[in-house]
Amino acid sequence: MPNRVPRRSLRSRIVDALLRTLVPFAGAGLLAGGLVGVVNFAVLPVVESVFSRGWQATEARVERLSVSPPAIPIPLQLDLVEVQYRYDFGGDSFVGRQFGPHGSLESRRVSQAFMASVDTDAVVTIWIDPDEPGRAMVRRDLNWNVVALALPALLFCFVGGLMVMIGMMMWNDRPAVMRWRRPD
Repeated sequence: MPNRVPRRSLRSRIVDALLRTLVPFAGAGLLAGGLVGVVNFAVLPVVESVFSRGWQATEARVERLSVSPPAIPIPLQLDLVEVQYRYDFGGDSFVGRQFGPHGSLESRRVSQAFMASVDTDAVVTIWIDPDEPGRAMVRRDLNWNVVALALPALLFCFVGGLMVMIGMMMWNDRPAVMRWRRPD
């Protein structure tokens, strides 16, 4: 008697097709989103902080200063520090808006201390890239609370990568790879 392969129902074929399609695309989305988070919260600020060690210190006059909570609720106590300052370098006048290597995102403790110590028209020390004087920032040290936001993004990358791999195995019709077998 020949071995017959049992027929699958239409419902199981639809579910199988959906899983084979949705799992890899959802994984690719998580992987891409995680990569963006890791790059924005960790890689770029660390690189900018390291390169800013060779920048020059100069004085700048604060023109505008405000602190507000971030638009997206974050479980850490972070603020958006919006600052605008004017400085002269090499005979030219520049306007800067960057607070630190994380852009405007800063811990509440640092932002409140900065607001208490600085008023509009106050003079602050800023750091200028001598090769590109239009680039400047008020603080050049990293905020490790913001860098820690890259950890969930790294988890998204890991889960997304696993989902893409599982989706690829599903497309290759290799369910045996995913089953554990006892050694004979």
